[in-house]
Amino acid sequence: MVEANTRALKAGYNYGNTVEAFSGRITVPSRAVVEPGVYRRITGNEAVVYGLVTAAKKANLPLFYGSYPITPASPILEGLAALKNFDVRTFQAEDEIAAMGMPKRRVWATISRSSDVSPELEISKQKSAAVTMPKSP
Repeated sequence: MVEANTRALKAGYNYGNTVEAFSGRITVPSRAVVEPGVYRRITGNEAVVYGLVTAAKKANLPLFYGSYPITPASPILEGLAALKNFDVRTFQAEDEIAAMGMPKRRVWATISRSSDVSPELEISKQKSAAVTMPKSP
């Protein structure tokens, strides 16, 4: 079993090394080439969180992020929820359909707030926005 797995691993490596299906090669420098200094390793999701908050701050706008968290994207919602002191608002939807309706509800809520409408009417408008969402084919 070990011999078969070793041969399969080597065959896959050799295929990847010799196949001409890839458009280019990327060389990653070893750690010895990196200049000494203080570095911080972050994940792609952390980079998205910091990028969204930074862009909102530079635009002088509040950030609203609503999503239905699934395993790969959950850290984005969690990371943004921890940054409420940066004028970040988050909402966890109960399913994908509710998440897709959030942008329209957010527009209705903004229109309602800017026109001094009562909270009860605002909720009613949000519900009507969710009801009037066109169905996907």
